[in-house]
Amino acid sequence: MERTRTVVGLAGVVALVAALFAVGAAVSSQEDDPVAAPTTVAAPVTTAVGAVTTAPVDSGGGGDTTPVTSVAAAGAAFDVEIAEFAFGPADAVVPVGTTVTWTNNDGFDHTIVAANDAFPESPSLGDGATYTFTFTEPGTYPYICGIHPQMRGTIVVEG
Repeated sequence: MERTRTVVGLAGVVALVAALFAVGAAVSSQEDDPVAAPTTVAAPVTTAVGAVTTAPVDSGGGGDTTPVTSVAAAGAAFDVEIAEFAFGPADAVVPVGTTVTWTNNDGFDHTIVAANDAFPESPSLGDGATYTFTFTEPGTYPYICGIHPQMRGTIVVEG
């Protein structure tokens, strides 16, 4: 009788461990699938001329948020830093007429390449180099680093 209880107990433990691994695999596959979780962007906050505000963006990855920056003054300048193989901020909401300057502070060369050639591609930017573009039309402008395509960002231009 004692052996039967031990075997049944061991079988129950094995079944529990197998179930936990199945749940872990399901959660892991959802986190690895960027299509499974939609991205939502909070509405920009309007502030006094020249002020900069941030609002969270849910990247769909379990509550992680990345700041989205909104510049309130038309014709203002906006800076994006390239560091640690990332754009900072990666996503920005700016008004028409904003000049965006990307500055490479990474120590590695990078380029700015807009989806669908929406704005001209930058030359290769060495450490300390900058690339500037003035957005004159409303729209959403996704971009990547042409050398490191895992680096992504978006400029949303509001009219």
